[in-house]
Amino acid sequence: MSSTLSGAKLKNITVSGSSIKNITETCISASLKVSISQVSTMNFTFNDTLTLGLFRSNSFKAGATIRYGGWSVAVTQVKTQGGAAGPQLQVTAESSFVRKLRRQTGAKNWGNQDVAAWVKNQARAAGMKYWVQPGLGKRQIMREKPEGNNRPSTWDVMTELARELGVWLFEYGDRLVFARPTWLMARPGRSVWTVAWNSWSDYSPSLEGMPVYDAGEDGRKDEKLSLKLISANGDSVRPGDELTLSGNVGAAGGRWIVVSCDYPLTVSQPVGVQCERPVNPEKQARSGSKKTASAKRKEAKGKSKTKTTTKRKYRSSGSGGSNSSNSSFTGSLWFRRWVANKIGGRWGVEGYGVQCVGLTKQYARDLFGIWPRGNGRDWYYGATQRRYFTPISKHASARPGDIACWGAPYGKIGGRYYGHVAIVIRDNGSTVYCITQSGTRQKAAYYETFSKSGLQGYLRPKGQTARNQLK
Repeated sequence: MSSTLSGAKLKNITVSGSSIKNITETCISASLKVSISQVSTMNFTFNDTLTLGLFRSNSFKAGATIRYGGWSVAVTQVKTQGGAAGPQLQVTAESSFVRKLRRQTGAKNWGNQDVAAWVKNQARAAGMKYWVQPGLGKRQIMREKPEGNNRPSTWDVMTELARELGVWLFEYGDRLVFARPTWLMARPGRSVWTVAWNSWSDYSPSLEGMPVYDAGEDGRKDEKLSLKLISANGDSVRPGDELTLSGNVGAAGGRWIVVSCDYPLTVSQPVGVQCERPVNPEKQARSGSKKTASAKRKEAKGKSKTKTTTKRKYRSSGSGGSNSSNSSFTGSLWFRRWVANKIGGRWGVEGYGVQCVGLTKQYARDLFGIWPRGNGRDWYYGATQRRYFTPISKHASARPGDIACWGAPYGKIGGRYYGHVAIVIRDNGSTVYCITQSGTRQKAAYYETFSKSGLQGYLRPKGQTARNQLK
C-alpha cells in the first residue's frame, strides 16, 4: 500500500474491475477504517452530476467489489443527498471476505474440531491469509439452522468461538486474525512502532502532536492511547501491531497493542491510531447454547463434562516423581490446558538449548506478553518479574500457577549454581509438584516433584489477566 502522503491513492481504486473516471475530481471524501471490533469499512462521498449520472450508472450497486491495494470490499449501502454544489452520492463498503463468510448459512455440524485448524480451513476457503493462535483446544463446532430472520453464518460461529475462548477475531486486507493480544505481541515478525513524546515541541517526527492517554477505571484493562501518525509508512500500521511509547509521558509509556486504524485516502490528514494495553479478553459463556442429546444423558447420570469437581491425574516423569495418589491435577481450566499443551515440548529455546527459564519465559509471555531475562537464581529478585508477579514468601503455601524459584544447590554447571525455576501445579507441604524443563539434562517440559530446600520463594502472577486465567 502506498503512503498516506501520496496524492495518487484514489487513482488506484477500481470498482468491479474498472477504474472510476475523474475520481480525483468527483470524490470529495474517502476513508478506510480497520478495527478489532468491527469489519473493515470504506466510506466515499462523490459529487454526482445534476442528473444523478453516477448513481444511475449502477457502478456502486449493492455487492459491487471495490479494490484498493490489498483491500477488497463489497458495497453494502448507497445513499443520495443534496450537497453545496448539487447531488452527492455516499457509498459504504465492507470486507468482501467477511461477506463471503456471512453468506454461508444453513445448518451444519463440523463435529469435534481443533479450533485453530478449523479457523484456518475457513479462512483458506474464503481466500484469506491468516494468523491463528495454536493450542486453543477442541470444540464441538456447528452452525445452527435458520429460524425466522435469524440466519447464523460461519462468521457468527467464529465470533462465538472467539468470545468463548477469550481471543480477538478481526480482519484487514486479505488477512484473518484469531488470537489473544498477548500471543500477537509475542509473534515473531510482528510490526513494532516506536514513538516518543517529551514536550509540546519535542516529539517523534512521525507523530502529529501529543498522544492522548486515558487511564480508564480498571487499570491496565481499560487504558487507552490515541495518536496520529504522519510518517511516510504510517498507513502500513495494522491492528495487532505493537506500539511502544517512551519519553516524558509517565503512566502512558510502555508497550501497547494497536486496536483500530483510520486511513484517510487524502494528502491532508494523518492516520488515526487507537491502542490498548495487551490484556486478554475475558472468556464468555456461549450465548443461547443448546445441549446435545449425549450431554443431556450424561448430565442425567451425574457425569456431565461441565462438572467442576472432576480432577485429572498425571504421572511425574521426573526423578522425584509422585505416585498416583499424589498427582491429581489442580488449577483453572486455562492453566490445565496450558500445561497440557506445553508438556513434552521444548520452550523458550535460545542460544543455550533447553533451559528451565525457557518454560517460565513462555509462561510469562502467554500471560503478559513479556520475555524476562536472567538465570533461575535471578528470577525471584528480577525487576521485570516483580512488575508482573508478586513475590511470595517461601514459607507460604504455593498456588497452581505460581513460579517457584530456587538458588543453590540447583543448576550446577562448571562449579557455579545457576538456580532453578518451575511452575507450580500443587503444593504438597514439604515438596511442590511442578511442570519444568531441565537445563543441566537438556530435558523438554516434564512433571517433577521438588524439595523446598534452597527455595527462595514464589512469584505469583498479578493483574486482572492472571486472575481471569488462574482463578
